[in-house]
Amino acid sequence: MKKRAFSLLELSVVLLVIGLITAGIMKGISVVRTGRISAARSLTVNSKINEIPGMVSWYETTMNESFDKDETVDNSQTTNWYDISPESIAERRNALTAVASDNVVYRATGINSLPSIQFTGSGTLTLSSFFQGSSNRFTIFVVFQPTITVSATYMTLLDAYSGASTNYAIAINSSNLKITDTSAHTITKAFLQSTSYIICSYNNEADSKAFVSETTSATGSYTGGATKLNGLTVGADENVGNAFTGLISEIIIFNRSISDSQRKSVMSYLGQKYNIKVTGAY
Repeated sequence: MKKRAFSLLELSVVLLVIGLITAGIMKGISVVRTGRISAARSLTVNSKINEIPGMVSWYETTMNESFDKDETVDNSQTTNWYDISPESIAERRNALTAVASDNVVYRATGINSLPSIQFTGSGTLTLSSFFQGSSNRFTIFVVFQPTITVSATYMTLLDAYSGASTNYAIAINSSNLKITDTSAHTITKAFLQSTSYIICSYNNEADSKAFVSETTSATGSYTGGATKLNGLTVGADENVGNAFTGLISEIIIFNRSISDSQRKSVMSYLGQKYNIKVTGAY
């Protein structure tokens, strides 16, 4: 039997059908993503974290107020990450800033398919000083995911902005969490590529401790020095060394050691929002 070639009309119909199917799939993906972000925003708004006393700053990636609108397109360079805490949001105080580069970009689908900031190379976001001033005692939460194989070389998630050896920093490698103040304190903990974590770090000098994706028992405790947090460098140390390669989605800072119940509340919120298993969460 002689094979018949498709006519121009038949080809047009086939292409039209394929186009309609593709458009339907893309619309469906868009609807799912919009619904996911709306749910995350609802969690954020209703979390009551704003009611915990002593909040210094709160950076997250789903609220409209977190970024300039034109920087919320996938793979856009991020130059501003805004603090959404009550004292900052209206006047955009405590904004983390960067010179536009491909080393700090907005990823529409990051941790738990929610937006994240992707850090590569020497990319950092910085704040020279918190408008509230420096803090000597504080609690920091950070949600992150390494996107490369984690080696024995430390990668710095965040650091103070500049200056003294007494400034504070959090770093990870394949087998340890390292907290640096007047000296380095290592806590045994494995970190893996493409795995998401929540770190809660308390600086309270003699009673300092850190929790990694858990709310009950500390991952490690140590006697800290007289440190301070004068500003913030995110994605590397203050000298743009020991850079982190991966995603960061949320950072919350308080200027005191918050209570066990408050820590549990924040960790539970972050675990639910980013689908990270947190031992002892609600």
